[in-house]
This record gives sequence, C-alpha cells and structure tokens, in this order.
Amino acid sequence: MTRTISKSVQNQIQLLLASNVTYEQVMERIPGLKKSTLGRYANKFFPNRMKAAPGRRATIGETTKSYIRRQYELQS
Repeated sequence: MTRTISKSVQNQIQLLLASNVTYEQVMERIPGLKKSTLGRYANKFFPNRMKAAPGRRATIGETTKSYIRRQYELQS
C-alpha cells in the first residue's frame, strides 16, 4: 500500500506545477519525491494539461538531410 503525502506537500506540488516549474526543480525542492509520484499528482491536479509525446524525438541530422536531398535529386 502506498503512503499518502501530506496536504501541505500536495499544495506545494500544486503551486510549483502551476507556476511551470520543471519536474527536476520540484524534486530538488521537495526531498524524497519520486518522478512517478510527481506525475501522478500532476495528472490529479491538472487532468487536461498538455502532455509531451512519449519516447525520444526523431531528429534528422544535417548530414543525413544532405544525403536524402542528394538521393532525391538523383532520382528525379
């Protein structure tokens, strides 16, 4: 069974998240707080918030872009 966080800590989390503080900064200010716990309370307090897409961003390097462009031009 999970242990509940005190109301004062919950209010502190809510205020920090409302002021657009990053998860890392919140975890620094509130010792012993895990990222999963913070995410759970963020979903509880702000259910309609914008969520980042999961996973690593797909970025194409400049070298790869040049290669793709060159291959496309050769095929045309």
